Amino acid sequence: MKKLNCFYLSILIFVSSPSFAYECVGKVNHLVIAPTGVVTASLGGIYWANLCSVNVSYNSVDPEACKTVYSSLLAAKLAEKNVRLWFNDASNDCTNTKHPAWTNLQGWYFGPNIE
Repeated sequence: MKKLNCFYLSILIFVSSPSFAYECVGKVNHLVIAPTGVVTASLGGIYWANLCSVNVSYNSVDPEACKTVYSSLLAAKLAEKNVRLWFNDASNDCTNTKHPAWTNLQGWYFGPNIE
């Protein structure tokens, strides 16, 4: 009975755990902070996407988390490392077609991960 309960629990955890629809990997080509505090970046095939703000909650990211995102992206740029971002918008598109320039990065829910 104990094994059966563990089995059902593991299925419940697997089914209820968040999953990603796709991920994008690429170099940090551009990274800026606007006078308003908005962090904008070009990553791989996504150009000039607004990620977050170091001043206010923006794009569902609080300012302290945004500062960490900015630091991670800056480190990746300086080290010329790839960065991985995860998305849940089901577009499976790592270009400006689904992530237009100068707009909030849609569907982004995890990362960056420096590789």
